[in-house]
Amino acid sequence: MIKLFKFINSIFVVILITFIFILVFDFLFGERILKKFDNFFSKSQFYERLIRIDHPVYHHTLRKNVKYSNNVSFTGIYELCTNNYGFKSKCNQIDTKDYDFAFIGDSFTEGTPVNYEDTFVGLFAEKTGFKTANLGVTSYSPKIYLSKLKFLLNQNFHFNHIVVFIDISDFYDDTNFYLIDENFIVSEKNSKEKNL
Repeated sequence: MIKLFKFINSIFVVILITFIFILVFDFLFGERILKKFDNFFSKSQFYERLIRIDHPVYHHTLRKNVKYSNNVSFTGIYELCTNNYGFKSKCNQIDTKDYDFAFIGDSFTEGTPVNYEDTFVGLFAEKTGFKTANLGVTSYSPKIYLSKLKFLLNQNFHFNHIVVFIDISDFYDDTNFYLIDENFIVSEKNSKEKNL
């Protein structure tokens, strides 16, 4: 019995020393190691997963103030930038809450495989000179359009015109993936079964 206790005690001491060593090593060298692997992560889709985030009201959105230049496109890479509200925009763009036009839709509106300036929303803003918000995000659907617009209007955003781009996949997403409650909060269908 005493031998078993000494054995368990020695294992505990080894685990404790290892844990302390790892904490110290991480504290001293962790940032350098991450910088060393940063080039690898930036070439993968690792960072894009950090850019596309959950939203407590309208399911998902883009992170605010993003400037990420290694997004994979059909022909290479493109730069994804968002403004101070998380709307896809020119890089380093700071906006007020007043817009002439807002466009909302899914990946086509967001312009996932191209720079903002090459999206139809960016071209519209450039050609017309109107202050324009790109509210589109990949996998949006009408339930999310309604929820996001209601949320933004309640947050004192002002849009003179709102243009909604609906395609056939939106109805599929609405039917199969999203629920909206009486408070206009969008959630994932069967989220408990999916452990989300």
